[in-house]
Amino acid sequence: MSAVRPAENLLEQVAENALDDDYYVVRAGEPYGDRSATTPAVGVVVAVLAALLTITAVQTQNDRPGSDLERRTLAADVADRRDVLAARQGAAEALRDQVAALQGGAGPETSTDVASDTVLAGGRALRGTALVVTMTGSPDGERAGRLTVQDLLTVVNGLWYAGAEAISVGGQRLTSESAISSIDGNLTVNFSRIEVPVRIVALGDGASLRSRLESNPAGRYLAGRADSVGISVGMAPSDDEEVPSAPEEQTGLRRAEPLPASADDARGEG
Repeated sequence: MSAVRPAENLLEQVAENALDDDYYVVRAGEPYGDRSATTPAVGVVVAVLAALLTITAVQTQNDRPGSDLERRTLAADVADRRDVLAARQGAAEALRDQVAALQGGAGPETSTDVASDTVLAGGRALRGTALVVTMTGSPDGERAGRLTVQDLLTVVNGLWYAGAEAISVGGQRLTSESAISSIDGNLTVNFSRIEVPVRIVALGDGASLRSRLESNPAGRYLAGRADSVGISVGMAPSDDEEVPSAPEEQTGLRRAEPLPASADDARGEG
C-alpha cells in the first residue's frame, strides 16, 4: 500500500470544496437569511413617500388658482399704468404745442423776455467762454484737508460776485433752488453726488472772472485754505465750455402763478 503525499490530499480537498455550502442551500430554493423583519419596514417607507407625493400634488393644485389670479391682477395693473402714462404723455405733448403756439404769436420783446427768463431759471443748456476752477483736498488725506461744503459755497458765491453768467458744479447746473450739501461724507449738488476733484465751470470772460475771483473775499479764503490745510485750487480760462440745464423740478412753478398782463399794467401804473 503506497503512502499518499500531503500535496495530493490538499489538492483533492480544494477540488471537492470549491463552492461554499451556502451556495448549495440557495440553489436548492431555500431562503437565505430571515427577510421577514425588513419587509414591513420597506412597506411603511413606500407608503410614507406615496402620501407625501399626494399631499404635494394636492397643494400645488390648490395654489394654482391663487397664482393665476395674482398674475392676472398684475397684468391688469401694468396695463392701467401704461394707459395713465400714455394719457399724461399726450397731455404733455398738447401743452408743448400750446406753449409753442403762444411763443409763435408773441411779439419780439416777449420772446426775448421769455428766452432771458429761461436762461436765468436754468431751463436751457448754455455754451461759451468760461473760467474752469478745479478743487481737490490735501494730498495727505487728513480730515482737515478735505473739501467742505463751505469751500464750494465760497467759490460759487465768489464767481457770482465776479460776474459769472451761469455756473455748474460737478456737472450740475446751479439755480436759486440748488442745494450744495454733504451726505454721508460725500459732497452733493442738487442731491447728486459729485466726484473729487470738483470741476466748477463759470460762463463768462475767463480772464476777467479769474482776476475778480482772486481779488475778492472768496479768493482770499481759498488762498488761506491752501496755506493752512493744503487744499489745491486750479483756475484756467477756456474758450468753449458747456453748462447743462437744471433739473426739471427746479425750473417749473409749483406754487406761484404769473399775473395776467392787465394786472401787471395796473400794478405798474399804481
